[in-house]
Amino acid sequence: MNGNPFLPFIPPLTQWFSSLFSSDEPEPKPKLTTFGQMKNEYDTARSSFANKMKANDRSMYDISKTIPLSQGRFKGASIPVDMVNDAVSSAKRYNVDPMLMVSLIGRESTFGSGNEKNMKWANYSAPKPGSNYATFSKKGLLSGWNVAESYQPYNFMRFLADKKAPGISVSKDKYGWNYKVDNQKLVDKYLEQNPDVYDDYAKMVKSTPRLGNLNSFDLAAKFIKEKGLSKYNPGDKTYVKDIKSDMSLLRSDPKLMSHMRKLGYR
Repeated sequence: MNGNPFLPFIPPLTQWFSSLFSSDEPEPKPKLTTFGQMKNEYDTARSSFANKMKANDRSMYDISKTIPLSQGRFKGASIPVDMVNDAVSSAKRYNVDPMLMVSLIGRESTFGSGNEKNMKWANYSAPKPGSNYATFSKKGLLSGWNVAESYQPYNFMRFLADKKAPGISVSKDKYGWNYKVDNQKLVDKYLEQNPDVYDDYAKMVKSTPRLGNLNSFDLAAKFIKEKGLSKYNPGDKTYVKDIKSDMSLLRSDPKLMSHMRKLGYR
């Protein structure tokens, strides 16, 4: 035999020796702190809600069937018939004036028609080739940013602030309340010493009402019925007056009112 008789065995031995110090298994993730678990509970629930809300609010309306408006500031705008029907259905479900719902959409987005800003606000997407159906977002159409608040998971940072947890600071600006961790060690220590805080929060998240098939038209009507129109946009002191002015204007539009009467509106 020529050469070293042990040479053929060197590569396998080397691979075996190397395998003692390596593994294909991923390294275990570090264990979440209680704070991290609370954040995870909140983020998971919030993501689930957001996806469901987006799906419920996505609407496809046939823009070959519209109601052209001719009165005042709405002159030149048009409303897909299906959009009006949806708004009226939601209003009736919660015993709200159907024209109020239509006016709310007109005030906030001019029915998603007109200039680019209104279309962007309503998340308008033009029909695909060969289709008459454009896509809108009900939430965008009526600026329903807070109408689903009771269906959203409670912010875990707000929950900790409510509990007076040390290391959490609270501030307020024109957009609302803000919560910030100033001292993570203090927060973690507090949660270690008070394990019931996490349990209480987990129960609260699980008890959040389910959104089901509700969309922003439904939730806006429900909001107005329960809290009143003045609470819909409380930062605008003339909001109620403006909506009522729009309602008067739309009631004078013959084509819109002709369709509304077909839906039983008097």
